[in-house]
Parts: sequence; C-alpha cells; structure tokens
Amino acid sequence: MRRGAWSFKAPRVGGRATTALGTTRSNGRFARRLKLVVEHTRVGLWDWDLVTDQVFYSREWKAQLGYEDDEIGKPTRVFGTHIDNTDRKRAELERTQLLGRVSDGVIAVDREWRFVYVNDYAAETLGGRPADVIGTRLWVDDPTTMGESFQHTFERALQAQEPQFLEGYYEPWDRGFETRAYPSPEGVTIFFH
Repeated sequence: MRRGAWSFKAPRVGGRATTALGTTRSNGRFARRLKLVVEHTRVGLWDWDLVTDQVFYSREWKAQLGYEDDEIGKPTRVFGTHIDNTDRKRAELERTQLLGRVSDGVIAVDREWRFVYVNDYAAETLGGRPADVIGTRLWVDDPTTMGESFQHTFERALQAQEPQFLEGYYEPWDRGFETRAYPSPEGVTIFFH
C-alpha cells in the first residue's frame, strides 16, 4: 500500500473559507457542480476545511494513492508543495500554435483512443471544434468517425509501435484521405489530408 501526503490551500469563495467539497454555506450551485465533477471524472480531490475541521476525500483520490475507500481518516498533519510549470505551459502553447498552423489534420489519441489533441483542420473535418472533440473516443463514441481500414491501420501502429501509412477512401464523407500514424507508448498521433 502506498502512503503519501498531498494538500492544497482551500480556496475562498465569496470571502468565506470553503467546507467539504469546496462549498460555502452561501454557494449551493457551486457545490452541486463540483459534486458532479468529482463523481463523474477521474480527478483525485481532497478538501480539508480548517474552520469546521471537516475533511473530504474523493474515491478517485484514495484510489490514486492505493487506498481503499474506508482506509483514510482525519489527517494529523499537512504537507504541501508548489511547482512552477511556466516553462511546461509555454512549451505546450508553442506546440499547439505550431500544430495549429499545419495544413494537415493532426490528432493525437491516448491508448484508449480518447482524443487528447486536435488541430482546427482535423476538428473541422470531424464536424466540430477542438473543444468539442477533446475527450471523446475515436470510433468508440461515434462509430462513423473512421472507416474499418483506417481503424485497423491506427490499431496496428499502436500495437506494433511502428509508423503506418494508409491512402484510402472514406465513403460516408465521399472523400479520400492520405493518413500517417505515428505511435508512442502513450498513444498515436495521426496526420491526414
């Protein structure tokens, strides 16, 4: 079993210290929204209200640290850290701007075929905006997204960890595509035009 200490400064909402789940006595709408986020995402979250001495740990947070749901009680100490991620954020912005300028469609999916990056051209081809596509799963959430030959090519790239090329016609869109899939241990990056 892994043991660790994580903490964050409890946010203040409306000038009041937060209570469990980040709520305040005067902000029930925020509490309901945060509760939905905690219940339906894979975000590990804990909140310790120092005013009321109430502690909340999400199930996901416990699981990420290797605990069962009933194993963690009230903390006896708090440990915190701060990481300056300015350089990482700058590099992400530069990468996004660079790939956004490419005239090909560029998408990146993780090992579960979830879109983690989509440039504007790719999103437009898929019928939306990048924000509409990120987080959805390629051919799982919408089976019409890719044809069978494209799916096999991308799966082969991920399994073999070797780049794959496919030139094919996609009948539902009445279009031909030239596609290159570049795998990594984390997923596949796909360029198409």
